[in-house]
Amino acid sequence: MYRTSWLALLAATGVFAPISAYAQFASPRVEIEMLNGNASSLAGGLFVPYVLDGGTVLFADGWLSYDVDGPLYGSVGAGIRHQVGDWVFGANASFDFANSPYDFNYQQLSAGLEALSDQYEFRINGYAPIGETSNKVNALSTVAIRNGGFVANQGYEVALYGLDAEAGIRLPVFDEASVNSLKVYAGAYVKGSEHIETVAGVSLRTELTLGLDQYIPGATVSLGAGVRYDSRDELSGSVLVRFAAPIGNVPSTTPANSPLFQRVERNRAITTKAGNFGPDQAALASNGSSRVLQVSDGSASSLNAKIAAAGEGAIILASGTIVVDQTIALATNQMFIGGGGVINLKTADGQQFNYINPGAATTLAAAKPSASLRVAAPAEVDAIRMANGTTISTLSITGSHNAIVARDVKDITIDNVSISGVTGNGIVLNRVANASITNSEIRNTYICQDNTKCEFSIFKPSVVPNAAINAVGVQNLKVDNLDISDVTYGIFIAPEIDASDWPPVVTSAAENISISNVNITNSRREALITVGAHDIAIDKLYVNNSQLDRDMDLVVFQTSHNISFTNSKLVGGVNGLMFAYYSGIPGQTPSDITVSNVDISNTSRAGIFLNPSNNIHFKDVSITNAGTYGLFLYGDPWGFQGGSVHDISFDNVTVNGPRTAAAYISGPLENIKGAITTSTGVRNCDANVGPWTGTEITQGAGYEFSIGGTVVTNANLAAGCK
Repeated sequence: MYRTSWLALLAATGVFAPISAYAQFASPRVEIEMLNGNASSLAGGLFVPYVLDGGTVLFADGWLSYDVDGPLYGSVGAGIRHQVGDWVFGANASFDFANSPYDFNYQQLSAGLEALSDQYEFRINGYAPIGETSNKVNALSTVAIRNGGFVANQGYEVALYGLDAEAGIRLPVFDEASVNSLKVYAGAYVKGSEHIETVAGVSLRTELTLGLDQYIPGATVSLGAGVRYDSRDELSGSVLVRFAAPIGNVPSTTPANSPLFQRVERNRAITTKAGNFGPDQAALASNGSSRVLQVSDGSASSLNAKIAAAGEGAIILASGTIVVDQTIALATNQMFIGGGGVINLKTADGQQFNYINPGAATTLAAAKPSASLRVAAPAEVDAIRMANGTTISTLSITGSHNAIVARDVKDITIDNVSISGVTGNGIVLNRVANASITNSEIRNTYICQDNTKCEFSIFKPSVVPNAAINAVGVQNLKVDNLDISDVTYGIFIAPEIDASDWPPVVTSAAENISISNVNITNSRREALITVGAHDIAIDKLYVNNSQLDRDMDLVVFQTSHNISFTNSKLVGGVNGLMFAYYSGIPGQTPSDITVSNVDISNTSRAGIFLNPSNNIHFKDVSITNAGTYGLFLYGDPWGFQGGSVHDISFDNVTVNGPRTAAAYISGPLENIKGAITTSTGVRNCDANVGPWTGTEITQGAGYEFSIGGTVVTNANLAAGCK
């Protein structure tokens, strides 16, 4: 656009060129100006006059200005002046363009009339934006709470139309014939747009011009200062320095300081205004409601009455510390947002806004037990209970039994929540469909050391205590960007199982689980355990239990299938990655599992332990410093616990520095493919080859399995796969 505008200036000069056959080409003048006011700018301009017979001058001019804050302004224009006695009357028009503070492009047409003499100046200019004159700026949008609901006002940047008039007088300080002058100007202006009311103002400025003939013939320097006042922008001021000089030395019959050749005085910038100029509109949250309840410091027992009265869909804006003397019970579709939390809003016409809860940081804190009242101890009270469609965001929960509980609900969101000090679980999900847990942390919860009370049991496969996330019978669960530290269990996922008869029956499946960007540090027991679950995607899981004296396996897939486990790192633990099977858990052996780009290190036993499993594929997996074996492959020779380990592939799997050997093999293996690379000096394998072990490897066509460069066969198992 800007290149086109400068071409327009050249074109205008070209139009005047034929006139030069009948006119005299006066010296063009170049100007450089520095202005400091509401913004600082550097500008340059060119004035090209053509002198006709009879005291008439045609001219073209161009101008380019750059503000330090970023906006770029320019203009190209033309005009005519004619001298009548002591006065010069003129008219001009221009095309102006600008890149605004918010990086939008604007254009306008401007026109002016002027009457000039050696002593007096009068001018009037009008400005009319064209094309796109307003643009939405969401950063300027505002949302307020009025009458218990959200009201939004869209932010805009708008180009203003305008009209200004000015009168000036040359003060009798210098000789009338001198190029030196001191002038004073007074003016008035109006400006506005369809989005804002028209504003009127007044201006006053003065300008001192001094000739520099002794240095540069025809050059001048001007110093100016001005003030403006209107009811919206109030009082503003500016100062300027301008240098002007002729280009070349083309003769003219008219003096260079004649009003015929003076610069065109007008506002070459396109005036813009930014603010929230849109009409007030009701705004709805993602739950379809605009109803707001604001609560601060107090007790859960008093808050519950307000929540119930607010009804379904209420947005609860919390602030400060709320004492959990009873469980906070949310109603359907309610949102519980702590101080600093962001609510996404939308108006009926589709405009989107964000509202930030201005309240103080919000904490749900366990109540202290009363010695005089027989009330439940804080450890027996859950902090908050979710309902269908509810959201919890931007708060801390300290103490209580379970921090967040959701049972028999769907479509829930937990975001930006910090949980610590609970005696039960961080988050409990039972029979929940469509749940999201994001951008949160769970830390410093109760650590259960008693194996008889807290260890996972295959006889109660849907039960573990004290987990950061305890998800049973959950479908469509998303966990993303979560930090878990110093807990008993990390994440537990299992179906709900009815074991009242044989075989047990799944009454609520655990399926469609996504776990990504999760850090788990210092989990006393399993960091992640899935039981009878399927359709699971795990990406960027980082587990580090290397600082614990006592812990368990890090990641366990117990009778689970259709799993993708990628881009992860496991450090410490007894076994890093465990594939487990039990016939009493409905489902099938661990199967259809891909493990890709996973590093396992510093385990006390094996890096990877495969109980009866099938269709497991390892790619780009490294096992370093395993306490016993890099891999432990354990098939069931009797067929009661899953049978053989079969259809396993290894692609770029390395075992470095195991204490005993790269692998241990026990029981039947079938259709094992690929190679395990070992570091120098590592024993390839140990194998349990006793008469009752059933240890053997059976390979179908196209299957070959090697460790440390040696193909594993039944003949070399006893010799350590050599």
